[in-house]
Amino acid sequence: MSILNKLMLAIRGNTAVSCEDHVEVVVDNQVLQDFEQAIAAAHVIIKDSKIALESQLKKQQLCITRYEQIKAKINGMVQDATDALGKGNEALAVNATKVIADYEIQLELAEKQKDEMALKAKSLRQATIAAEINLKRLQQQREVYQTTGVVQEG
Repeated sequence: MSILNKLMLAIRGNTAVSCEDHVEVVVDNQVLQDFEQAIAAAHVIIKDSKIALESQLKKQQLCITRYEQIKAKINGMVQDATDALGKGNEALAVNATKVIADYEIQLELAEKQKDEMALKAKSLRQATIAAEINLKRLQQQREVYQTTGVVQEG
């Protein structure tokens, strides 16, 4: 083999290795970019989940307050009915029991709403935790990938 052929082979060989190195760098950069995009998306999901959870907790608190207010009205009306019966005013006591019946229907609806809000809040809390776990997993995978790349380079 002539020196010229050996030189050409060496140049082609080095060029091939160089191209492979360039391809690996491009692939590594693309994978890292994909990790960064996934991590950024996970941050957005967590932020949105926390905002939704905060909103849901406020709605839940409003439902609890409404439930407690209706319950207090019922207790007040029961006391009024008892006082009316004690004074011999049956008409007022009957009227109070009708109002109590209406309040009890409202109380039942408020309790259902309160329970639904609690369930939604629980679901949002679980979704937020799952998103945070996913973010940590993505960050760990990125770190492992970066570490593996550094080790291979060395």
